[in-house]
Amino acid sequence: MPLYKGATEITSGKLYKGATNIENGYKETDSFYVNETTVSFATPTGQGFSYTTPSPQSSTGVPGSAFPSTTFVISGGSQAISGTAVVSGLPSTLSVTNQSYSGSGPGNSLTITIGGTFPTTSSLNTALTISGLSTVTYYTVSLNYSGLTTPTGGSGVSRSASISGTGAVNVTNNGSTWSGQFPAGTSIRVVASYSASQSGAGGSAIDYRQNVFDGGYAGGSFTVSSPFTMSGGAPGESTSHSVSSNSITLNGNASYTVSGGYSILSVKTWGFSISSSTYSASSSTATIIASSISPVGGYNVVARNANMSSTTNSGIFLSYFQQYGGAFTQSASGTIAANDYPKSVQVFTTATGSSGYQFTWGSGTVNFTVTFS
Repeated sequence: MPLYKGATEITSGKLYKGATNIENGYKETDSFYVNETTVSFATPTGQGFSYTTPSPQSSTGVPGSAFPSTTFVISGGSQAISGTAVVSGLPSTLSVTNQSYSGSGPGNSLTITIGGTFPTTSSLNTALTISGLSTVTYYTVSLNYSGLTTPTGGSGVSRSASISGTGAVNVTNNGSTWSGQFPAGTSIRVVASYSASQSGAGGSAIDYRQNVFDGGYAGGSFTVSSPFTMSGGAPGESTSHSVSSNSITLNGNASYTVSGGYSILSVKTWGFSISSSTYSASSSTATIIASSISPVGGYNVVARNANMSSTTNSGIFLSYFQQYGGAFTQSASGTIAANDYPKSVQVFTTATGSSGYQFTWGSGTVNFTVTFS
């Protein structure tokens, strides 16, 4: 409250009697404080956001002294807030000292911190107006894929489906329903997938196994709720396979379903192994290794490339595929026909010593060593 001497307002921040600062003043029995001011806040407004009332809502102190840190929170509901807030209406001695986001996705919030010093005059129910922020609307999309036909046979066979697109947040997948949130205007598409794990005794240095899809194919027809369309070819000899729909632009919350797919599909295992990781041979004599390389279950449904190469002493210890003709070279390659396996694979050298070899058939590799004497 202003203090007057006669009709003249005393505007100084402090009042003295001689050299003594007058801390308290009274009118009859009611006290007044001539060197303290109060700042209180109303709930901020602006841009249609939700606001908390600044806390503390009211503070009193000596002009020029430190103002207590005061905060309020801005939230945009299902929208994501971004940008730097501009806060209007603060007394001249106060300003925004910090802005901190709780995250970047939908439902995030922005905490504003106010600091500075107490002004020389009080400011009660100070109205703050917020501007400068942007929003991004997120839509929730779900995909029910419980109707996808599961491939049969083999081991580790599974199915999955998802919605693909940029900026997905809060993604969940419980094995039958995929759910996530995307920014408005995102290009999205449905993806249906199948996979088969490695199986058998494969994986060691001299043994390899792999599951592959096999069997009839049910026309490649997926049923996907509008506006998507979807079709795809047979998966062939891979351990995983996926088919994607066309793309659409997301403009609201949506639920979709995908079903059908590979209703007649099985999985078989192919692979190969060698009987030992070490062999002995006489130098200058071609040593046949083919009898030690055998397919698993006789199953090799498609033609695959095979290669054998020396891994040590380059240019001295050589390899050869006799069934394809040609001279001994450091690396020999050939194609293993469908339902066939390598024959007459040989190694040869004119020197003595040990050499490492690597045999690759399709995507599998085995390693062995030959000691020449």
